[in-house]
Amino acid sequence: MRWAFVVVLCATSALAQRRMSPEEEQQRRLNDLPNAWPRGSLMITPKVGFALPVSNTPGAVSVALEAGYRTPWLGRRLFATAQLSWSRPQFQGGGYSATVHHVGGAVAALYRLDRIDSIVAPFVGAGGALFATDAAVQVNGVDRPQKDLRPGVIAFAGFELLDALTGAGAISFEVRFTHAPTTLPSLLDSSVEPFVASIGYRLFFL
Repeated sequence: MRWAFVVVLCATSALAQRRMSPEEEQQRRLNDLPNAWPRGSLMITPKVGFALPVSNTPGAVSVALEAGYRTPWLGRRLFATAQLSWSRPQFQGGGYSATVHHVGGAVAALYRLDRIDSIVAPFVGAGGALFATDAAVQVNGVDRPQKDLRPGVIAFAGFELLDALTGAGAISFEVRFTHAPTTLPSLLDSSVEPFVASIGYRLFFL
C-alpha cells in the first residue's frame, strides 16, 4: 500500500513538472500557427465601435453582438452569421434637436482566411439587414417623434489577431458599410450609421 502511494505521488509530481506555463503555451502556439487557430464550430463576437459621422448624421458609439456557425464549405472557412446592433446619435442646433435610437438585425456570409501560417487572418462578408429607427425630435420646443422600419444591405471587411496566449479566440478589427436610407424627414435619407469601425473578440467553442 505504501509503494502504491509513492508511485501515485511521483506520477502526480511528474505531471505537474511537465505542465507548461502560459508563456510556454503561447510559444508552442506561435511555433505551429496553422493549428493554433481555434477550430470551434460556433462563434460569438461582442463588438464596440464608432459610427463615423457622414452627411448630416453625427458620429456615435455603436455596440453589436454577432453569432456565427462554421459551415463545411470552402475549407470550413465560410460562416453563416447573425448580428444585432445599436447606436444612439444625438444632434441639435438652431432650435432643432434629435435623439435617435437605431437598432439593426443582419444576416450575412463571412469568409475567414484562418488556419494559415500567420497570426493575422483577414475576413470579408456581405448580407442583408433590417433596421428600426426611433427619433425623438424637437423643433422649437415642439415634440415631433418619428419612426421607421426598413431593409438594407451590408458589407464588411477586416482582420483578426490570434489570441496566442489563451488559444480561445481572436481580436477582431472591422469596418462595416451599411446602405439603408431612412424615410425620416429629419435624417434626410441617411443610413444613420453608414460606416462603422469596430473592435471585438471572437470566441470559438464546440
